[in-house]
Amino acid sequence: MKKSILALLMAAILALGLFAACSGGTASSSEEAAEPASTEPASTEEAGGDDAAAAGVSGDLEIWVYEEFYEDGENSPIVTATQAFKDANPDVNITFTPVPYGSSSYLEKFTQAAQGGGGPDVILSDNVWVPQLAAMELLNPITEQMATKKDEFFGGTIDAATLDGDIYGVPFHADSMILFYNKDMFKAAGLDPEAPPTTWEEFHDAAIALKDAGHGAYGLLGGWGGSFEWLPWFWQNGGEILAEDGTANFNSPEGMEATEFFLNMLTVDGIAPEAALTWKSWDELAAGFANQTVGMCQGMTVMHQKLVDLEPDFEWGVAPLPSRKEAANTLGGGHWVINANSANPDAAWAWIDFISSKDNLSILDDYQRVSARKDALEQETVQSDPVKQVFVAALADSRPRPIIPEWTTIDYNCIQPAFMKVIFEGADIQTAMDEAEVLANEALTEGE
Repeated sequence: MKKSILALLMAAILALGLFAACSGGTASSSEEAAEPASTEPASTEEAGGDDAAAAGVSGDLEIWVYEEFYEDGENSPIVTATQAFKDANPDVNITFTPVPYGSSSYLEKFTQAAQGGGGPDVILSDNVWVPQLAAMELLNPITEQMATKKDEFFGGTIDAATLDGDIYGVPFHADSMILFYNKDMFKAAGLDPEAPPTTWEEFHDAAIALKDAGHGAYGLLGGWGGSFEWLPWFWQNGGEILAEDGTANFNSPEGMEATEFFLNMLTVDGIAPEAALTWKSWDELAAGFANQTVGMCQGMTVMHQKLVDLEPDFEWGVAPLPSRKEAANTLGGGHWVINANSANPDAAWAWIDFISSKDNLSILDDYQRVSARKDALEQETVQSDPVKQVFVAALADSRPRPIIPEWTTIDYNCIQPAFMKVIFEGADIQTAMDEAEVLANEALTEGE
């Protein structure tokens, strides 16, 4: 185990910044966008960490964070860490507002406020929301400010915040998707508990062995169609969501081969128990794994933390996702972004620069999160936890979801319904996916 982890860490260190980048979108360039308040950064000497004291910024800032980041109120790690910034910048008044995470509870709430000319100065945004908000011209571009800072972060996290050449977010925490597996169930099924599957064929064989042994083999967020788990398989086979001309291309030969492999495992092979096909939350997936309804699943750090809290009474392990032509997994995490309506963008940038600096790595330790910074390996919780080390190593192969403002529409309204038709209605995979691609192209051209 130790040797495999060290190998993964070395691979991560060698691959830092070598992330696959997606591009596209229909947003106007920053020069064409509605002119925001000035975001000129402080000088290099004045920016970052405790040096933010010299920036001379002032004004009131409202900062939205996910509720979990504010569970202890004014004693929450992000609040207490900010005291050093306040001491150095007494003319900046900061208010944290906890908001429930979610597309409807968080993203739509901010979007409505910002479109109305209001909203908070800064929000912690899911990385997949950044291009959508940028395309709507609701965020201040921070390309100049990030010019000397972007190399501090894993490359994929910068890609996730970049639209049409401009950077709109500062990565804060990052996540990768890895394989969770039940070692006891592996052993009972005649599988080597210390040799998790590394290829598609090995994964398929392990799933069938678990099923034949009377176990639920694989769990997923089936209530969403499984598209979240499908993306890595799709990428690993050379699939791309868009063709070079910007049209939907997920039904290319490479893409269809991956889609058929993934969906046939669920339908023809039946590796997922019926219950797993309705799970829509990490709570359900973690509970299903912890109570041994399933022996394998794909998950991120939130899955890990929930398992730690559930304390399952069996031995389990983690590993990089099985791969095929290339290694790939889904990037998760959050970015700090500045509302285009902010009256105090200089103060907003100074605080973001401070909170995302190496000096504040310990905040992510307190939240049991992995930093988006390349020096995440220096986090105390990462150094002491072999599972987190696997997550950090996997970041070298993590890819942001397609960086186009229409991605959530394509995912929710095109791909997920197609998967549902196949899984629950027995629809032909090619037919369902062809219909999805037509709908996706309509979504891509709707705003033109």
